[in-house]
This record gives sequence, structure tokens and C-alpha cells, in this order.
Amino acid sequence: MKKLTKPIIAILCLLSLVGCSGAGPKGRIPNNQRISTFFTMGEAIHSDYAKKHGIDNYPRSTAIEKNIIYTAQRMDKIRRLLNRPIIVSSWYRSPRVNQGVRGSQTSAHLDGLAVDFALKKGQGKQEVQRLKKRAKYDQLIYYPRGNRVHIGFRKDGKNERQEYMVK
Repeated sequence: MKKLTKPIIAILCLLSLVGCSGAGPKGRIPNNQRISTFFTMGEAIHSDYAKKHGIDNYPRSTAIEKNIIYTAQRMDKIRRLLNRPIIVSSWYRSPRVNQGVRGSQTSAHLDGLAVDFALKKGQGKQEVQRLKKRAKYDQLIYYPRGNRVHIGFRKDGKNERQEYMVK
């Protein structure tokens, strides 16, 4: 019995630490928790549309949570390339939010693999050209009228098309 006491205590201590790690309801990653060097979970799941309509925009699967963290790491590289903070306007979208904003049914936002953000005023063209030439991505869409960009990634960076569009 004494031989089991130490391992049991160690396991209980570990479980208590995991249980007190700051995770929110239902094991969620808290909004204020960093998921990469520059981004928090709150930035990834924020949606004005969801807030306005009382929709919970938190992902329903750990696979999507992992995609969001993967995308955050990729976005760290984009931030370094642009050499400035990035203000996210859209990242993960739950199916209800995506439908509400009339997003594509095949949108990478549904999987947490796409991010929309504004470009720097007066430098949008230069910034998007820098991304086009030096960043790795699946899809890059530049919206000159709103001076914003959509960047999408493929899981694990495999078979990315480097597709560029201006809309």
C-alpha cells in the first residue's frame, strides 16, 4: 500500500494542476490566453455578428481549437513579415456565424484556418505585395476598397496553392 501512495499522490497533484490551469467553462481555452506569441484565443473567436446575435462562437471540437492554434503560429510569421501589430476582423466562424455573415459554405474560417485583417492605411498595396511574394499561404485575397486582406492556410501547410486574388 505504501508503494502506491506516492504515485497516487503524484497523479492527484497533476490532476489538480490540470484542473486549475485556468481553462474556462467546458475545458475551453480562456479568451485572454495566448495561443501564440502575438495572438489570444479571444482574437481568434471574436465576432461582432455573434455578439450582436447572442451566438456562442467558440469551436465545438478540439480539432478546430488545434487548427486555430496552428493558424495563430502561422499568423505570427505574417505579423513579423509586416513588422507591425495585426488587428483581426474575422478568424474562426461557427457555422451559425458563417451563415449569418453570408460566408462561403467551404470557408476556411469554419475550420479556424483563415484570418481577415486590415492593412496599414496608405501602405496596403505594398503590404499585400510583400505577403504575396514572401508569405506561405493557401489563399490570399486583397480587397483594395476596404484595404483589407483574407489569408487562408491548409492544415500542416501541405499542398498550399499560393492562390492570389484581388476583389
